[in-house]
Amino acid sequence: MKYKLLFLIVILSILTQTSIGQSFSVEPNEVQAFSENIIYVKIDGYSCDQMQVRTDNGKIKKVANCKYLLIPQRLGSTNITVSKVINNNVIDIGVKKLLSSGKNLAYSNIKNNHYYSNTIPYKATKDEPTFQVIFAGRDGGKIRKNIFSKNNMLTLLSDDPKALKEARISSWRLVVLNNDLKDWDQFMPTEYLDKESQLTLLTTKGEKKIIFSEIRVYYKNEFILLPDIIFELIY
Repeated sequence: MKYKLLFLIVILSILTQTSIGQSFSVEPNEVQAFSENIIYVKIDGYSCDQMQVRTDNGKIKKVANCKYLLIPQRLGSTNITVSKVINNNVIDIGVKKLLSSGKNLAYSNIKNNHYYSNTIPYKATKDEPTFQVIFAGRDGGKIRKNIFSKNNMLTLLSDDPKALKEARISSWRLVVLNNDLKDWDQFMPTEYLDKESQLTLLTTKGEKKIIFSEIRVYYKNEFILLPDIIFELIY
């Protein structure tokens, strides 16, 4: 009887640390090493608020519901461990191995305090949807500072309503230029403009150029890079 009780205690202890057979997902399957990547993690039938996500490669940080910012610090594989938390007990669900590659998953960057745009636009084939991102109802041109007090998010458009339901803006970068020199550069891990950047735009002085760069749309397990949106700030 004593040994049976001990056996049950051991089994219960194992079950509180591991959950067998519960499915989960981690997307995408490939990330870029030494760069900021957005990944999406979900456990079937379980809330994202009670989920714990860890990695063995670099840093990972939750930035939104089920959305994480991952910065791998080496090439090769990146293991993502997914767990659920019940009554302060962490129960491991499983591990997803991602490929951490050295290829550039985005095609716009900033170097030497200058802005360089070598964006490779997404070209849809005959059977694929097209996507476009706008801000405050426009895709560029002149913009007044007070617009940023009333608008704080990018809007995704598509010629295919069904595709639009499946796609989402994954991340983008805000760049403020003063005579082609960078004044401000901020990575945005959601479609929203954060409050710090919004305040920066509202208080900036002079006629500057505002660029929404590296706009990535996540669709069918792939990142689609869209062309930059360029504004001229006016008063």
